[in-house]
Amino acid sequence: VLSGLMGSGKSSLCRLLSKIYPGAIWMNQDELGKVPGAGQKFLKGVRDAMDVAADSSTPQLLLVDKMNHELFHREGILGQADEVDWKGCGGLVVLVELAPPDGQWPVDQLRSRIEQRGSAHHTLTPSSTLDL
Repeated sequence: VLSGLMGSGKSSLCRLLSKIYPGAIWMNQDELGKVPGAGQKFLKGVRDAMDVAADSSTPQLLLVDKMNHELFHREGILGQADEVDWKGCGGLVVLVELAPPDGQWPVDQLRSRIEQRGSAHHTLTPSSTLDL
């Protein structure tokens, strides 16, 4: 489960890990965009991916790419893991938080990363009113 601010590199890390680990399942909430019920659709996708990974005869890497700053952001994902007995299937839940050593992101750096993505990002696009 990856955690970090918008523009911190969660999707970049998932993209790299997906290339390194064949068969990795990458769940990215940004791919749903801003649609009604996106949060529930994402959790269902995580649950379905956990079912697929748990039934696999080879170890699977499931990457959950979402901001996940606060515990309540992660509770749905952790609840899905409990429902499918993820740990009982041999799965591990690891929280990876992307942040600089001092915990303080330079706002200009985040803004620059968001602007470089342009319209490729489904839920956050650069604009003159971007308030970071």
